[in-house]
Amino acid sequence: MRNFRTSFGLGHAIGLWIISHNLHRRHLQPKQRAAIAAEYLEVFAAEAKKRQIAAQNNEAAKAVMANLPEQVRGGTASDEAGDMFGVSGRSVRDAHFVMKNNPEAFEKIKNGEVAPSAAAKAERAKSAPPKPEPTIEERAKKAAERIYREVALGRRSR
Repeated sequence: MRNFRTSFGLGHAIGLWIISHNLHRRHLQPKQRAAIAAEYLEVFAAEAKKRQIAAQNNEAAKAVMANLPEQVRGGTASDEAGDMFGVSGRSVRDAHFVMKNNPEAFEKIKNGEVAPSAAAKAERAKSAPPKPEPTIEERAKKAAERIYREVALGRRSR
């Protein structure tokens, strides 16, 4: 009796490859592809975490240094998901933010009714505290600084 190999050690890579090569058949808008990519972002994040640990010489307790070119070269998980699904990493991040914070708005993104950037902007506006109105002194100081700069640059006469 023969033994057949059922796993090739690629994990989700085969499924993602199949999705990316058949996505064009569905005729989805970019905002809908961003929503699908956001749903798969956890897969890409898990793979990125494995690469991070491997880049640390298999010392998982070691902290990852920020902004090192060696570690940044592969891009973020959202950029990789965006490349696979044909959208920008920013769209994937916006769709993922909406997916986590407002499932109803995420359904609208999936249906193609609203863009991920618009939904994320609206969601962030809800959670952000309102800006305080500047006082008269602050406005006067800002105007004086602007006039001083214009005089210094020669755009305004004394």
